[in-house]
Order: sequence, then structure tokens, then C-alpha cells
Amino acid sequence: MIILKDRSPTDTQVEVSSSVNLLSPWVHEELRVRRWRQRFALGLLALVVAIAGGWAYERIVLAQVEADLRGEEATAESLQGRIADLAPVQTYVDGVDRRSRAVQQQMATDVAFSEVLEALADATPGGARIESLSVDLPTGVGVTIAPDGTITDVTRGLVAAGCPGPDPFAVLEVIGCVTLSGTAADR
Repeated sequence: MIILKDRSPTDTQVEVSSSVNLLSPWVHEELRVRRWRQRFALGLLALVVAIAGGWAYERIVLAQVEADLRGEEATAESLQGRIADLAPVQTYVDGVDRRSRAVQQQMATDVAFSEVLEALADATPGGARIESLSVDLPTGVGVTIAPDGTITDVTRGLVAAGCPGPDPFAVLEVIGCVTLSGTAADR
């Protein structure tokens, strides 16, 4: 390659540089292949190092998790022993729960007379007076107590005998009958 510099009117010196490539094209091709091989080898080495680092990290994390698991298993064994020591307390709590359910079921058909009287007082118009009040509750309700302490009541206290309703031919499900009498200035 020959490079000529611009000639200036005062400068007559010319610099000439030349190069000759004496290598054959297959040598250039071999050099290019060698560079690509080196790049691929470096990339493969980096990939192997990254995989080995990830694998080592996962092994360390796994060892730590296994150690935590062994600690939790030891704690679980200790807690199982403490739970076994509390078995009588659990038996007592189960008995209290069973009795509580029995009381709730027994009380399900009870009438709260205070609420009935409050509702009656709220519904009584001004100037009216209630002179007598009677409440008839069902009798002879069939109650069965199961071995687990639950109470079964087929009718749940709902009976219709002895309580008149607005329709004498219809059967009413009632908990009890309230009969009252009183006086008022007008209807």
C-alpha cells in the first residue's frame, strides 16, 4: 500500500509506505478460526464456572435448610412430649365443651320472659292496661340424650296443642302461648 501526502508548494518531500502480505489466505483463515475457538473456550469456561457456582450455592442453601429442618424436628419431638403431658387438660376441655353443647341445646327451647314482657310493654298503646298475663309452655316434649352428651329433640319444643290461632283449621308451630287480658279506653 502506497500513501502519498498532499503536496504543498513549499514541500517537495513525499513519504511512501508500503506493505506486502506474504501469508497465504488459509493462514489468515486459520488465525481467525483460532481466535473464534479461544472466544468459545472462554465462553464455555465462564458458563462452567457460573454453573459450578450456582450448584455450590444451592448445596450450601440446601445444607442450611436441612440443618433448620433437623432443629425443627427436635423441637417438634419436645413439643409432642409437652402435648402428651397436657392430655388430661384436653380431656377436661372436651368434657366442658360437651356439657356446654348440652346446655345450649337444652336452652334452645327456653323462652326469655324478660324479652316477651319488654316487647309487650313496647306494643301496648298509651292508656291501655294489662290486667293479667299467663304463659303456657309445652309439656311432655320428647328429649333424648346421646352418649356424646348432645340432646336431640324431635319437635325442638314446637307444639300446636292448646294454643288457639287466628285460623282454627291450620296447625301452628309455636314455642308457647301467651294469654293476656286488659282494658283500654277505646279500640
